[in-house]
Amino acid sequence: MFARVLLDIKSKNVNRLFDYIIPTNMELEKGMRVIVPFGEQKRLGFVIDIIEQSDIANKEILEVLDIVPTISNELFLYLKYLSETNLTLYINIVETIIPSELFINYEQRLILKDINLVNDNIKHLFNNKNEITVTKALDEFKYAIKKSIENKGIELVRDYKKKAKPKTVFTYEYNDIVHNYKRINNYLELIEFIRINPNLTKKELVENNFSGSALDTLTKHNVLIKNETVVERLVVHKETEKVSKHKLNKEQEIAFNKIKNSLDEYITFLLFGITGSGKTEVYMHLINEVLKKGKKVLYLVPEITLVAPTVNYLKSRFNEVITHYNSSLSKGERHDAWYKIVENEANIIVGTRSSAFLPINDLGIIIVDEEHDNSYNQVDRVQYNLIDIINIKAKYHNIPILLGSATPKVSSMYYAKKGKYKLLKLTKRATNEPLPKINYVDMKDELINGNTDIFSKVLKTKIKDRLNKKEQVILLYNRKGYSSFVMCRICGHVPKCKNCDVSLTYYKDENELRCSYCNYKEDYQKICQTCGSSKIGEVGLGVEQVFNKVKNAFKDAKVLLMDANTTRKKGSHEQLWLDFKEEKYDILVGTQMVSKGLNFPKVTLVGILMADLELKVPHYLAPEQTYNLLTQMVGRSGRASYGEAVIQGYDLDHYAISSVNKKYEDFYKEALYLREISKYEPFYEMVQILVTNESYLKAYQDALMIKKTLNEYIVLGPMEPLIKYIKNEYRFVITIKGKNIDYLEMFNVIKKYSETSKVYFIKNPQII
Repeated sequence: MFARVLLDIKSKNVNRLFDYIIPTNMELEKGMRVIVPFGEQKRLGFVIDIIEQSDIANKEILEVLDIVPTISNELFLYLKYLSETNLTLYINIVETIIPSELFINYEQRLILKDINLVNDNIKHLFNNKNEITVTKALDEFKYAIKKSIENKGIELVRDYKKKAKPKTVFTYEYNDIVHNYKRINNYLELIEFIRINPNLTKKELVENNFSGSALDTLTKHNVLIKNETVVERLVVHKETEKVSKHKLNKEQEIAFNKIKNSLDEYITFLLFGITGSGKTEVYMHLINEVLKKGKKVLYLVPEITLVAPTVNYLKSRFNEVITHYNSSLSKGERHDAWYKIVENEANIIVGTRSSAFLPINDLGIIIVDEEHDNSYNQVDRVQYNLIDIINIKAKYHNIPILLGSATPKVSSMYYAKKGKYKLLKLTKRATNEPLPKINYVDMKDELINGNTDIFSKVLKTKIKDRLNKKEQVILLYNRKGYSSFVMCRICGHVPKCKNCDVSLTYYKDENELRCSYCNYKEDYQKICQTCGSSKIGEVGLGVEQVFNKVKNAFKDAKVLLMDANTTRKKGSHEQLWLDFKEEKYDILVGTQMVSKGLNFPKVTLVGILMADLELKVPHYLAPEQTYNLLTQMVGRSGRASYGEAVIQGYDLDHYAISSVNKKYEDFYKEALYLREISKYEPFYEMVQILVTNESYLKAYQDALMIKKTLNEYIVLGPMEPLIKYIKNEYRFVITIKGKNIDYLEMFNVIKKYSETSKVYFIKNPQII
């Protein structure tokens, strides 16, 4: 028998399967991880297939790393789908569907054999050492190292080790079978304690006032047995509050019963409920039903910031093993979470979009909260839309999908009205509180009346009123950094990223300029690098600057900032939410992350600065994203009592903004009409093909050739996108529209152009 193996090597030259002989005494299944010889190396590989005959296999598999396959039958479905919609290395797709911790770290070491045969230029590297690890620091000595290897003065050894492994601790138990220690009477109290409390660690025993040296002595004389025990890395959240179960109102009960009666079939529900209508309570009742059936729940949220409060809420409602899986976990924590899931220890799994790939046995329902959120779409390296992945998952398990939102995507509502999804509505707030009163303020009028501040007079007055009443305020300004860019007032020079066609954003606290796309950084220089002038000024407003202006305008208020910068540290977003909820701060200023689904009872006012910012982006989804953001933001106010919102901007007549004060249906009808006449989804399927190359000409030529092969569809472009190059690669975009696009055929047509350029095939595209 032979195995067809995908190697863990990121190179186009080896982007294929290699055949290996399966030793007769080796038990091997499709999907297992193996170690195989490749040239002079040992490499990790994934068994993609097992075949009976091969004319090219001439080496045996060295080792099997799995007891059960890492790539299950379910994961092979995702692998097939992503390989048919992504022009990237096959190993990149495998990396997308399984944790990076299941891959291998490779290490090269130089072993000293004979110092007299070592090149003089590298003798100092060993410096009384018998071996050294190969790092980039040795690049300048490559020639001398190569010669010394040839002379057999040193030997190059290649090793591999797991990226993450189970965490173990040493525990102690009394050996009541074999020991003969004469001074045992000196330790009777310790021995008796360990008899009663076996398997405690040294730290735990020392905390009970026993000596570490006594433990070492008793272990040495075989009185105690020292065991290595696997323990779970516990991820501790900062808040767990007890939340009581609420009785469902009539609307909630209707929605609950319809989904409950379909728990054993593949069907998609859209739960459309206004902010505060109690969608979460419907989720909780459904989770209870699924658990009673002995099945598991996958609960998806759009942002990492929502994971901790969601887990806490679930823990307060269910006495079940709950785990979560996302990119903010450490390697070890992700490793433990993965195995807890595949070994059926967790009954509720909370996660972001990557959790859709988790191989969960006995899955009973998939809940997607805030289904409208763009964070559910992956646009880097391996592209996918979450809805495509969970459809594969739900069909495999024959279970329902529940999409929940106060502002569903236009396409989701369209599918619901056409019968593709089952539409369920919650039209009233669960607390029976009215929706927040919305005040629109045209900043053009403020300017005419002499107000040049970022706060309208109305907003300023209402903030002061809330501070006097000891209530809380949230302010939204959706731009990162302190200012959009800096500019020389004399010559007009604007510092730009060296790798991308964008100006650098200014971050005042770090005194640095940073690229939002490749994270290139440079220090903020007060002298112009072009003309030598010191007239450098910040241009444009960022959330950090808004934060400072709020602190200056309301000096007695305690103000908190929440953005990508302040939540960079692990657990920081959780601490910020908790601090605000505990009323340690009066005003929360932040980017769009402050609009996401959290409940602060004391918030009675939200302010939205520059509400029309997102409308400036030239993309057909900009109105939908603006409407969603504003509506979600307004919904943070008045969750437990009365609430108000102030929406400031310059283009308040735009339907995406004016509709916030109306029913969702008004926005939906306008957006749908405009999409139909412009031939956008859901009336036309869409694909965008992004072609990138370090050569401007080559990128354009490949894009043009792709366009010529797709003449049966509406094809727009190739054209330069808003940002012409990113990470030193020029970019061209082709947009395809059609009623019934054959994605696989189109994919195969353009595949050959990925040999010379990077080609990205993006279904139902977001903003590129």
